[in-house]
Amino acid sequence: MKPLREVISVKENHEQELLKLPGVTGVAAGYKYKNGKRTDEIAVCVFVQKKRQQVPDAERIQPELDGVSTDVIERTFTPRTASMKLEDAVLMVDKGKYTPLKGGISIGPCRSVGGYVFTGTLGAIVRDNVTNNPMMLSNFHVMCIDNGWSVGDDMAQPSRVDSGSCPSDVVGSLQRAALTNRVDGAIASISGRSFHCSIVDIGDVAGTNTATLGMAVRKRGRTTSLTYGTVDSVNLSVKVPYGDSD
Repeated sequence: MKPLREVISVKENHEQELLKLPGVTGVAAGYKYKNGKRTDEIAVCVFVQKKRQQVPDAERIQPELDGVSTDVIERTFTPRTASMKLEDAVLMVDKGKYTPLKGGISIGPCRSVGGYVFTGTLGAIVRDNVTNNPMMLSNFHVMCIDNGWSVGDDMAQPSRVDSGSCPSDVVGSLQRAALTNRVDGAIASISGRSFHCSIVDIGDVAGTNTATLGMAVRKRGRTTSLTYGTVDSVNLSVKVPYGDSD
């Protein structure tokens, strides 16, 4: 059985050719599954939209790459942003107004796009590395939506989808954002409401850590509430459909 560092090296050497194959959605290094059960073997995990019985030789994923086993897994990756027509905004999972602000709650831009308003999750309250000012951290696809965003765009908590209104529920404005092959992030300033560096249902944020295979994890989202999981793969490269912001 190959060690993780060797599997990652093989994965990185082959990921571009694998990602070009039709139906492939991502490549990672992770546990290999057999008959639906996780094994201790670490493999190059190739994620696909759907497994096919008949695959042309040129598109076939080999059982081994440079002596490392592969594992083909059905999985797709898409941004989780909820949108609704202005006249159709109704109760969603957690549309609560939070004072103080904290991670795991509804957030969204005041601006609409194509007649739709959008909502997502405020991930955490963080500190700017340069100014040390408190900031709201979320995703590009939550706070920016598309390439029509601008610095200073107002953010509402709860979002307009979740019965928030502008300007009465504005809690800050967009300051920076990035959407690259490595980052889907955005930060906004905080104004008009108190804040606490904690996450709903989880507790205080103590710092950051690097995910490792087998690590137990949890997250709190506006739509999914509190969910739990285990890290099955690392060093993941994915193809994510961002539409006009791609």
